[in-house]
Order: sequence, then structure tokens, then C-alpha cells
Amino acid sequence: MSTRNKSGEDCLGNTVINPSRQPTYTPDTQSLADSFDQWYDKVKNNFEGPESDLCKTLLTVITNKFASSATCRHNTPTMVSINETDIMNERQKAFRKKLQDLDADYSYQLKEKELENQNLLKRLQKQEETMVELQNKLKRQDEVQKRHSEYDDLKIRLCEEKIEDLEEELKQKDDVYETKIASLEKRLELKITIQDNKKKRRRRKPKNWK
Repeated sequence: MSTRNKSGEDCLGNTVINPSRQPTYTPDTQSLADSFDQWYDKVKNNFEGPESDLCKTLLTVITNKFASSATCRHNTPTMVSINETDIMNERQKAFRKKLQDLDADYSYQLKEKELENQNLLKRLQKQEETMVELQNKLKRQDEVQKRHSEYDDLKIRLCEEKIEDLEEELKQKDDVYETKIASLEKRLELKITIQDNKKKRRRRKPKNWK
């Protein structure tokens, strides 16, 4: 049974290559599909070089066409037609897929960057808090040092005043001691004078004086 109408179109409405030629046999469509799938699985990941995208696009178009033709109501194989519109559609699909992948990758990288920035901001805030704590600690140490310095100055001033008081007290005691010494010296001189006078009077008495 023929799979093309009189206008040279297949069951999908696509213009076929060499529409005048038509196979006279009816092979198993499922076997053809299985064979094509096995071949496609082997070659689809082996493309390299700048032509790889085009080759993959063509394979995708052929696969879609073959799958569509296999679902026709006729069991006989149909000749697959490929036009530029199919290739452009597949390229657009691939391009949109790449854009989606790039957008997803960019979104992931953006989230990673935002997370990194948040962590960096937290570290900066922690460092600022630590810096403020250090500044407050230094300020308290300065205040304590200032109080200690004022206390030391007060102690020194009190010691100086006490030394002055002691010097004044010593001076007063020296004056008292000097006065006492002078008085003792006068008394000693007076006593010596009295003793000398007594000796002189004794010498003036006659030997037989009773």
C-alpha cells in the first residue's frame, strides 16, 4: 500500500524526496525504529569540532521525522523529507535550551555570589564589632591608667606635704634641743664657776683656823 498521495506528499503532509519512487515491500517498522535508535545512541555523542552542533541538529530532525513517520496509520516506511525550516526550528530549540542553561547557571552563580557577599558582610560586621570592643577596652584601660596616674600624683603630693611637715617638726625640735643644750651649758658653766669659787675660798683659810 502506498504511503503518498497523488500530490507527492507523505502521511504527515511533507513533500518527499523523489516522490515518483515507491518501495514495493512492507518491512517491520518497529524493527527499523529499533535499529535507528541503536545507531543514534552510538553516534550522537561522538561528534567533535565546529560541525558538531549542526550534525546533532540534523540527527534530531531526522529522529523526530522518523518517529513521526513511524506513527502513521500505514505500516510501510515513508521517505523522510528535511527542509530548512525543520533545521531552523531545531536550532532555535537548541539555542533556547542553551539560553535556559546559561540563565540557570547565571542564577546559580548569582546566588553563590550573593551568599558569598552575605558571608563577607557578616565577617566584616564581626570584625567591626571586634574593633569596637577593642576600642572600648583601650578606652577603659586609658581611663584606668589616668586614674592610677592621678592617684600616684596625689600620693606623691601627700608624701611631699608630709615630708615638709616632718622637716618643720624636726626644725622645731632642733630649736628646742638647741635651747635645752644652751640652758644646760649655762647651768654647767654656773656650776663650774661655783665649784671654782669654793676651791678659792678654801685656799684662803689659815691652816690653824678652826
